[in-house]
Amino acid sequence: MNEATTEYARVLAFVKTEVLKDPKTRNEDLQRRATEISSSVADLSIRQFQGKYRLPAYRELRDEGKLPPAPKRVPKNGRRKKKPQPIAPAPGAVADAAPAPVPPTPAAKGPEMPWKIVSAATETPRKQPRGRASAPKAAPVAAAHKASTFDRDAARREMMKFAMAIAGADSQSETLAAVAKIDEYLDRIVEASG
Repeated sequence: MNEATTEYARVLAFVKTEVLKDPKTRNEDLQRRATEISSSVADLSIRQFQGKYRLPAYRELRDEGKLPPAPKRVPKNGRRKKKPQPIAPAPGAVADAAPAPVPPTPAAKGPEMPWKIVSAATETPRKQPRGRASAPKAAPVAAAHKASTFDRDAARREMMKFAMAIAGADSQSETLAAVAKIDEYLDRIVEASG
């Protein structure tokens, strides 16, 4: 070992013995007394000393079982996160048998209610989000289009106008207003296709 690592080990051993004597010893006092072992400790700030010597000393002492485990921190708002509770099976249901996942069908989603998405696991539709208006209904589109009548440049222009409307929005409400007009852009693209 080189000289720096032996100095570090000696200072760390000193801090461990002092912390065992009195865990509430101030960092300033520990640092002042550790400078007698190594002069390089005097160049450290209090926070650097804490991170380099005191915290590793605490960790090692806790790992050795000489100090009690660190107390759990409580968030600033005073609330702890709730642990997720396991979902109990319905009365009369067999707990071990899991239902086979059912893929959602397009008819279950409903074209006029995009928020009504059916979950494969529960088969229950989600409710409409509060405070939001229902999505505008799209104009019916003919199922068959001729590929030869599609105007790719017109479709690209409309898509670029849509992208520029979103990019030019200065606030979240302007962005949402631009996205809400997507049906208008789609209608123009469909018109361009024939």
